[in-house]
Amino acid sequence: MHFFQKTIGLMAVLCTIPAAHAATARPAIVTNAASRMPTMVVKTSYGAATTTTGATTSTALLANAECIDAYRECIRGADACGENFEECTTKVLFHGKMPNCLSTLAQCSSAGVESLFGTSNVAALASGATKNTYGEIVDYTYPTDGSVLGQMITAAAISNQYDTSTCVRRMTSCLKKDTVCGSDFELCTTNKEFRKQRVFCDSTLARCQSDGVIELLGSSNRTAVPTANSRIGEMIAEGAALAAVNAVSTCYKVIDQCVLGACAENPYKCYENSNQSVASIVDAINNGTEITTEMVDSVINGASIRAYIKNSCLDTVGSNKYCYATFLGNGQMPTNAQLRDEDNQEEIFDEAYASRMNAGMKAKIAELVNKFDTRAKQKCTETIKSCAMRVCGGGSGAACYSLVYGAGGVGSINASGTASKTGPYDEIKSGCSAIVNTDNNCKYAAANPNSTGTYSYTYINRDA
Repeated sequence: MHFFQKTIGLMAVLCTIPAAHAATARPAIVTNAASRMPTMVVKTSYGAATTTTGATTSTALLANAECIDAYRECIRGADACGENFEECTTKVLFHGKMPNCLSTLAQCSSAGVESLFGTSNVAALASGATKNTYGEIVDYTYPTDGSVLGQMITAAAISNQYDTSTCVRRMTSCLKKDTVCGSDFELCTTNKEFRKQRVFCDSTLARCQSDGVIELLGSSNRTAVPTANSRIGEMIAEGAALAAVNAVSTCYKVIDQCVLGACAENPYKCYENSNQSVASIVDAINNGTEITTEMVDSVINGASIRAYIKNSCLDTVGSNKYCYATFLGNGQMPTNAQLRDEDNQEEIFDEAYASRMNAGMKAKIAELVNKFDTRAKQKCTETIKSCAMRVCGGGSGAACYSLVYGAGGVGSINASGTASKTGPYDEIKSGCSAIVNTDNNCKYAAANPNSTGTYSYTYINRDA
């Protein structure tokens, strides 16, 4: 069993300061503010399950109204559905953003979950998926239309609709991002490539009305292959012509986009010398699953990173005609048979990986790790803060303060109780340990208590 222990202040219950600002911050302001508020020590455990005997532990869950407010605040965040729910205008798009707020959902009572989704069975939320003949998910049972979230999705689909000109402009802008089709459509030179990349713009296309979809694709079918004379069909053709002239540049963009795309969801799988157990926790955060098995404590090395990226990019890079021309064809485009040849694909990938997995690429992967580290620790912070504020003093800030600093107060929120009086630490631990110790973001923070990459955290440590 491992423990993560940091001292945190009830001013915000947990305060995190990026290292880049720590040197220039005004310590007196933080110190003076912190000195007026109690601080607490939070212990987050991870690893094998433990059993506590001789004491009763209860969990402080959010009541119905509190649950709805807390979940709505989380799901409307910039990394989820957006302030106006513009990224969640369908149930499918909403489910893509759900993992960002699982820690909040875990704090909700059954009544709160039912009000939000139309069912109190959390396990059923992801299981009611409807798929088309391609195996793609096209709908979900939950949230139901009459639930709080179902009504928000319906309202967002209406209020966020684009007219034809706005639809074309926004969809074109989205597709031309470097991480989608590229500014010159060099990453979408065929219908097959476009089908892979368009998923990054599904939330934009979902807001288009039928006239806009017809202008873009040539038909009102949002999943159809673009016709040759449609806006996107013409961009694909133009991109193919330009890419042929700049084969090397196009190939490098294909490689970079594929590698970064493969590493984006779980950057630790591409981060040399990181721990496999950390990568497993990140998978659990992204998938919204519990860690039920003992984590493998091994180091991720260059060979495992290469194998992971190869599994994601062999087909994309190895069968790319511009990469064939770059690495095998001496500038000549391949035949279909040459592209399908598995030995050629392997050789192209080997050459491409060796060429592009350089210091610059590793720096971009480190940046992905830094961003994930910051986001996960902030979410753990929010979980601890939310629970502690509704537990200490029965949810009353004045009562909590009095318990610590009032007449007969214990002087520190870290203090345990006596035979005749419950201490604030005991009260918070009893109400929050089950929530914090099962929260995947907090498990991640426990496994990474120190700085990762260029980010580090300074926790207020001031006991009155």
